[in-house]
Amino acid sequence: MKKIIWKFGFISFGLMLLVLFAGYLFGVGTDVEDFKGGEIVGYTSMIVALFAIYFAVRQYRDDHNGGVISFGKAFKVGILIALFPSVLFGLFNHVYIEVIDPDFMVKYTQYTMEQEAGSAVSMDEVMAELDKQKAEMPLFFNTYFQDFLMFITVFIIGLIMSTIFAVALKRNTPKDDSGDTLEVATS
Repeated sequence: MKKIIWKFGFISFGLMLLVLFAGYLFGVGTDVEDFKGGEIVGYTSMIVALFAIYFAVRQYRDDHNGGVISFGKAFKVGILIALFPSVLFGLFNHVYIEVIDPDFMVKYTQYTMEQEAGSAVSMDEVMAELDKQKAEMPLFFNTYFQDFLMFITVFIIGLIMSTIFAVALKRNTPKDDSGDTLEVATS
């Protein structure tokens, strides 16, 4: 089971990195005018990466567990794999906010203010709002708390997908090559 978890964990990690890098490379969601695109890239990277859970559970069930798997075992495989992209997203968030785009919070505050106002806002207004928000919600502006939020977001989606895939792939009796359920002899 460990080999499958590591293999598909790194596959999910790689898929997420690929989608995030492609979004960044093409400039999707990297400026105030296109933060909505960034949200789409972010959630797409999560879903694509977490689909590795399905293939991991199926491979474990069919190739390593005699064609059977309980809900609990399938869920365990899924949730352990979900840790990989969850950690990656938290780390990516940290590098993005600290290194790639240190002005992200200013830009994002400007974006949300403009969305609410329906028109452009001045930088003085943005900075005043940012100062107000920092005073009211200091934890929200802590980079490590942001990293944790990104980790937990991916992990919760992974939890949901692990549950769905565990239900879908659970099998109590093995099947033969034609797909027919094999009879289990009882004595």
